Amino acid sequence: MTVNVVLLPIIAGGVVNAASGQVGLVPGTYATVFGTDLSYNTTASASLPVPATLSGVQVLVNGTFAPLTYVSLGQVNFLIPNDVKLGVGTVQVIRNGVFGNIATMTVTPTAPGVFQNAGLGIVTNNSGQLVTVDNPVVLGNYSGIAYTLWLTGLGVTDCSVQSGTASNKVCNALIQPTLTIGGLPATIYYAGLQPQFPGLYQINFIVPSQVATVSSAC
Repeated sequence: MTVNVVLLPIIAGGVVNAASGQVGLVPGTYATVFGTDLSYNTTASASLPVPATLSGVQVLVNGTFAPLTYVSLGQVNFLIPNDVKLGVGTVQVIRNGVFGNIATMTVTPTAPGVFQNAGLGIVTNNSGQLVTVDNPVVLGNYSGIAYTLWLTGLGVTDCSVQSGTASNKVCNALIQPTLTIGGLPATIYYAGLQPQFPGLYQINFIVPSQVATVSSAC
């Protein structure tokens, strides 16, 4: 007699913000779960429009299928649906029809998570160049250079956007953030969704001219 053992997709370590690795989740946030047997030894990344099934993997958030951006044996990245209710929620991975364990999460109005590159927050100038140690920020607005900080988790905006789709327009975060650099407030002139990518937010800002030394803009 042959016995087929079906391993369950198991979430281990909870549900975290995909950018910060913290437990704060927000409607529209990029989120990550780590675990075992989350897919059948496959790795796949999604392109737009973001699908609800990727290589046989699905994620339920409060019983609703979430848009998926990446799946592998030990990790799944997805978007928290835009209409998820605040408070305690549930996340469950389904692999080819096999339901895994249920993990809990706490959904809050806002919980910014900055995307990282080599340990620094991802910031670009208004020419699209990445800010690095060799390409540092310019203080103040004397050179006409402004910067963009890339993040997720700024929460609800003044636009109605379907989960997993790009806004295709300017959408301001209803809870406007503050940004300090070297302990001083930066001038923010836009904080909201990036129009071409779902779940991706940007903060456009000018570095305070009084900051003496800046090694990272976030």
